[in-house]
Amino acid sequence: RTMVSASHPSALTWLVRVVMSCVLSIATLARAQESVDCLVCHDDAELTAERNGKKVSMHFDPELAKQSVHATVDCISCHVDLDGVKDWPHKARLAPAECGSCHDEEFESMAAYWNSTHGKAVRTGNKDAPRCQDCHGSHYVWKRTDPRSPAFLLNVPATCTQCHASGAPIARAGVLSRDQVQARYKDSIHGAGLFAQGLKVGAVCTSCHTAHAILPRTDPASSIHKDH
Repeated sequence: RTMVSASHPSALTWLVRVVMSCVLSIATLARAQESVDCLVCHDDAELTAERNGKKVSMHFDPELAKQSVHATVDCISCHVDLDGVKDWPHKARLAPAECGSCHDEEFESMAAYWNSTHGKAVRTGNKDAPRCQDCHGSHYVWKRTDPRSPAFLLNVPATCTQCHASGAPIARAGVLSRDQVQARYKDSIHGAGLFAQGLKVGAVCTSCHTAHAILPRTDPASSIHKDH
């Protein structure tokens, strides 16, 4: 069998996957899935799939993952809809990983997020709304103090402006002004202090808007409401 949405680089690669899929189908009858099973396909740097009309990589780098805070986490711990599946390869699309399945204590304290502009948008099914992994990373999650983390201080402006910049999905939807948010920030005294002078005490997006309790500036509970 082959993954319907996957792009196979060669006939030899395709044949290897077919053979391995048959082996895995038999093997998983006797035991639960392991991450090594997933790597039969996803360790291939050329493995791709189509998402919303675009070709995206489905490659998973196990060596890079070993450096992540999730180094000891099995694939099915996050991709829970694969738990117990014995028919390999799996369906093309999987449900989004739910970080709360492990980080339950953090989720219980995340009322601020679920009541925020972002959290409310997620609950209404808005595909552009950011979930945990959009800001913290998905397969390769680094500590916030690690320069590779999207939540690292110097990376926060770039992380936020993936959506909040002119021409980005959120700006095109008319939710925000079409001003060049990132350019304005870099040209400001805060941006110059951070990027040009390396002053890590400088303010980034989350310093004023907060990381999780983001609300419209007209909301009295917002950190940027005029009364605050």
